[in-house]
Amino acid sequence: MTLGECVRLADAMRPNACGEQEKLRWVMEVEQGLRREFLPRYEGPQVGLGAVTSATRLVASGPYEGLYLYRLLAQMELAQQEWESYNAYNTLANQALSGFKKAWHRTHRRRREGERDVPGEPVG
Repeated sequence: MTLGECVRLADAMRPNACGEQEKLRWVMEVEQGLRREFLPRYEGPQVGLGAVTSATRLVASGPYEGLYLYRLLAQMELAQQEWESYNAYNTLANQALSGFKKAWHRTHRRRREGERDVPGEPVG
């Protein structure tokens, strides 16, 4: 899923008055959190985001794409002060995040303390 696809899908599901840039920022907060706090714990090259556009591919894919969508929908509900919907979407986002992390853990080797991809480059 791309950043733009996520925003378009959320807009189709929930009409809202939130600005496009704000929605893009909310999705990128989730992506940056994964790339900064979670992925560096595992082996493999750490891929930076580079220039962020609506075509930017998000790291969680397939059945785990919902984590972006649900988090975005939760933020949209929060902006509208729709507390019950916010809580429901937040719960779904947390479940999707947990599923993504478990699947990643099953398919990737955890880094040992101090291990680096390229000598001299920090892990995270």
